[in-house]
Amino acid sequence: MLSQHRWLQPISRVLHSEMVQTERQDTLTDFRRESFPILITTNLASRGLDFPGVSTVVHYTPPKTVEEYVHRAGRTGRGMEGGKSIVLYDASQERTVELIQRGIRKVFGEMDAPDESIVREGLIKRMEADLAPSDRVDGRAYMEEADKQMDLHGPKLLAASMALLDQRNRTASWASQLSGRFGYTPIVLHDPLMQHLRSRAHVMRFLTKLLPRSVSKVGRIAMVAKVGYLVDIPVQHVSHVFRAVKARTAPAAVHVSMLARNCRWQ
Repeated sequence: MLSQHRWLQPISRVLHSEMVQTERQDTLTDFRRESFPILITTNLASRGLDFPGVSTVVHYTPPKTVEEYVHRAGRTGRGMEGGKSIVLYDASQERTVELIQRGIRKVFGEMDAPDESIVREGLIKRMEADLAPSDRVDGRAYMEEADKQMDLHGPKLLAASMALLDQRNRTASWASQLSGRFGYTPIVLHDPLMQHLRSRAHVMRFLTKLLPRSVSKVGRIAMVAKVGYLVDIPVQHVSHVFRAVKARTAPAAVHVSMLARNCRWQ
């Protein structure tokens, strides 16, 4: 459910016991490389796994036992680093949270969940900062037309502009649909029968012909049944890929295309 949230989809990946081992390993490797910032997981990731640099663990519901809490919270604050452990709970779960505090001999700081008005206030402050005059943007050329539009439409025009800006702010326009990694975008290597790209090693050899000087910057590689492979590459290298395809420096039997921006892959 969380992984399908429109705000989390571009910047998170999931990890659970029903995934095949190779997919789990790829996800863990990408998370350690900081290819995406948020890992949504079950207790599978709470034992025996070390993630340097994790600043925050959020418990979507309170753990059932003290031991479970300790293992989950222990994924942050590794070594000498600091970290936060945040437990989300409602009134019916207060007893469980009290038992955890007693078990670890710590008292949690409490904070109410922000209501809709607080969330909106934060969004408006961010938009005000974006819209405030600055050296980066000179809006003087639009002042006369802006006055006319305000006379015609009044506050409704500003409200619509703020809604549009909010919508754009929530869309990570250049976060990869494949991994959520910023500055990357996936390309599709079409080889549905796996005749030419039979493994990731074959994919890397193919990519070396497309990006001879930048193949080390290739991100996540995912096999997709009846399609071929999805490959994350830096946005600035997309034009190089298609120039190489046009020049036929790679096998013509493998068709290369962009992934549509409205597609999502897990």
